[in-house]
Formats: sequence, structure tokens, C-alpha cells
Amino acid sequence: VYREIHRIFETYLVDVFDEIATQDKRVLFSSQKITHEDALRAASPADLQRLVIEERKAELTRAGFAGIEKTFESIGLPIVPMLEPPPRAEQESIRRRLVLLSAIRNLIEHNRSVVNRGFMELVPDSGYALGDRVEVTVTELGDALSAVEWTADGIDRRAIKKFRLGGTQA
Repeated sequence: VYREIHRIFETYLVDVFDEIATQDKRVLFSSQKITHEDALRAASPADLQRLVIEERKAELTRAGFAGIEKTFESIGLPIVPMLEPPPRAEQESIRRRLVLLSAIRNLIEHNRSVVNRGFMELVPDSGYALGDRVEVTVTELGDALSAVEWTADGIDRRAIKKFRLGGTQA
């Protein structure tokens, strides 16, 4: 279940990026290059934009939380903004829970739930020691769900406003 929460959240973020990039191609500007072959295969400028979007989406799925967070920061839509309510301490707690969600998901997927050095570097204050087996508790599951829910709601509201997306605010 914990892995699925992460997968759903990551998919949501990539889909939001896709919607924004489709609306405003400026978010695709980067130092990355495409080949002449890729450019010539595109039947239209819209096809070329779609190609770039698909490449960026693929990169995001491999970038981990830090890479996705950096991408959203670069387009002026931080995943966890530190300026709007709730108080900053709560926002830092939400960001920490999202980092923990990503780090634990990586352990589950790639290290049989055993804490490694990479995990310790990402979340040194997790309470786990090197070699421990992570067992997700109901509380951790709830923390992850509430962090994802708060974050998604905030990103939706801010993305609709900033990029004039076609959604409606509740």
C-alpha cells in the first residue's frame, strides 16, 4: 500500500507537469538537446512539443523526489511551498514525510526494505539504523496519505491559478 501511495503521487506530479507543459511550453526550456532525427520525425510543432514533454516525463519518473522537487521549483510551483499556511514548521514536516515516503519506497523496491547508506543520507533522523528492516506502521501510512493529500490539493490550486489550467477549484 505504501509503495502504491508513492506511485500514485509520483504519477500525479508527472501528469500535472504534462498538463502545465502542454499549456505553457516555456516550462520545457532547458539546456538539453534533441537530435536532428527526433526533430525531423515530428510532423508539426505540436508533435515536437509532445516529444519533448514525453522525454521530460520519462526523466521525472527516474529523478526521484529530489529531481521532481527541483523541476517543480524551477517552474515556480514548489511541491511544498514555505510561504503559505500552514505554519512553516508544519510545511517542513510535510516535506519530510514526502522525502521519507520516497526513501522508504526505494528501500522496499530496491533493497528488500533494508536500510542502506543512501536512505540514511536522505533521512538521517528517521529512527532507523543501517541494516534495519523498515516496517511501515499504520501511523506512517497515515502520515504519507495526509502529506500527499495536502500537497496535491495545494499544487492543484496553485497550478490552476498560475498556469490557467482547465480545472475548477472546490
